[in-house]
Amino acid sequence: MNVSLATVSDLNSEGWGVVRTEAGEVVFVPGAWPGDEIEFSILKRGKFNLGKLEKILKKSSAHRENICPSRDPQTQRCVACPWAGIHYKDQLEAKNKKIDFLINRFKFAPKIKNPILPSPEEFHYRNRVKLHREEKSLGYKDPVTLKFNPISECKVVEEWINLEIKKLSSSLDENSTQEIWIQKGQEGEFNQGNTRQNNQIKEILQKELNQKEKNQFLELFCGSGNFSEVLKNSSSKLLCYEGSQSSLQKIDDRKWSNVETFHLNLYSSSSLNQIAKMNQNTQQLFLDPPRSGFKELGHLTQKLPKLQKIFYLSCNPITFFRDVVPLSSEWTFEKLYSFDMFPQTPHIEVMGVFHRNEARQE
Repeated sequence: MNVSLATVSDLNSEGWGVVRTEAGEVVFVPGAWPGDEIEFSILKRGKFNLGKLEKILKKSSAHRENICPSRDPQTQRCVACPWAGIHYKDQLEAKNKKIDFLINRFKFAPKIKNPILPSPEEFHYRNRVKLHREEKSLGYKDPVTLKFNPISECKVVEEWINLEIKKLSSSLDENSTQEIWIQKGQEGEFNQGNTRQNNQIKEILQKELNQKEKNQFLELFCGSGNFSEVLKNSSSKLLCYEGSQSSLQKIDDRKWSNVETFHLNLYSSSSLNQIAKMNQNTQQLFLDPPRSGFKELGHLTQKLPKLQKIFYLSCNPITFFRDVVPLSSEWTFEKLYSFDMFPQTPHIEVMGVFHRNEARQE
């Protein structure tokens, strides 16, 4: 094994340390932080070079005691909380820096950029979790090394989930499923993973909406109505589109008088044409797509002549900026909000507010 020495210069988009070898190769090292002096080896070469943290020779001032009981003893890293050994203020600073980098990279800047909103809790905030089973143990599987990491307690989940983990761990056998969801509601069903931070996002959205003049509102990727509950109060009619029939049923069960739901594959060109045809009078759009984003946003807005305002919530800032750049010639990027939905991880949630330029409106 060849071990190299380096000082970590930056973080990549996955929150891994960035170093250079003596030969000038860029290597990404999970578990390393800017300012750390480290020993590392190279696990694989390819489109990017992946390194393994062997030892931190000198820690940066960002480090703190890592209280995760399930971290790997060699790397001091856990899949659920890879940044648990970093002071929270430094985590937030790194996330703000990442947003600034993306703004410069995509060259589409908001008129107002709000600093990232901290989570109300650093720990015990997650309301859902997916665990893996190996033999009679539950744990996380590292997506980098594929190594199984057994856990008895997780510091980022709500306490009731830890109680469930203990119950399940005592009854595991070879017939138990390989993947186990612990959450309220239907197994695997999506919901925002940080309840209190989700409520803060809804409060900000509520403030951004125009309550005085209600008009037709379009919502894409509405899920089971998490944000529909806010949007409907600012709508004469709210049209909700989603690919999951079971999620839409939860909206229908609430019997909101001004809400209509539609089950469609939102990545289908025929569905987009159908949406455009039904929303010629729509003036506001809210969307909250999965991490893959929504590449067709620019094309859809061209087909909605009366659309004046867009609210785009995203769990992936890279696909967010990719999707909104095509709007830059006809739309003003009014505000950008960032939210720390998952402390102790590199994850960032963003919401952009866009207005159609006056000269372009029909």
